[in-house]
Amino acid sequence: MNCCDYGYCQPWNSGYYQCIDKPELCPNQETDIDYYGNDLQTIYGVQPDACCDTCASTSGCAAYTFVNENPDGKTACYLKTSTAGRVEKKGAVSAAYKDFVAPNGTCTAKVGDGCGNSNGVTCCPDNGYCQPWNSGYYQCIGLPDKCPDQEVDVDYYGNDLQTIYGLYPTDCCEKCATTNGCAAYTFINENADGRTACYLKSSTTGKVAKKGAVSAKYKDFTGPTCNAKVGD
Repeated sequence: MNCCDYGYCQPWNSGYYQCIDKPELCPNQETDIDYYGNDLQTIYGVQPDACCDTCASTSGCAAYTFVNENPDGKTACYLKTSTAGRVEKKGAVSAAYKDFVAPNGTCTAKVGDGCGNSNGVTCCPDNGYCQPWNSGYYQCIGLPDKCPDQEVDVDYYGNDLQTIYGLYPTDCCEKCATTNGCAAYTFINENADGRTACYLKSSTTGKVAKKGAVSAKYKDFTGPTCNAKVGD
């Protein structure tokens, strides 16, 4: 599958995928992905953009999986109550409805569920946060006990104490907790060299937006977390 300069890559059949415009209400398209289970309703014979529109107008629909090529010759639009059950499936394309609001404003996602990608994130439960694994897949994982205030797609730029490679996100928090002077960290899972990077920080200053990064304070740090002075 080749990348698209615009839109997303729509599987029409096993031999032909095409770059087409993203549906406005479902911009985070995942090609060759099925949100397995959690079916709300199945509609046959609609086009991909109509599948998104149907989800948007259906109560309780959080996402959908669309399959264009089926044995009966009809397209299938599977409306979903959740983005959980994310699995690879050739010929499927899945997306979350971007304006979905769970009943009573609650988040129905669980730890382990998908929560979007670099184009946008959905919610995670109170005991989790949305971890960027790569540009195409973010996932709800458990909060590190010592670094509960996770900031997704944020980098604490500068103020580096040390960089450790090859760690898991929770290990990055633990490393900060045991490093003298560490107030916070920035963790990036996807890097050009294939290794994860954990950047230990002496301060939370320099906060900037950065896709794929996640940053957090060490909650028991006792020194100043901001090095700026009045006038800076």
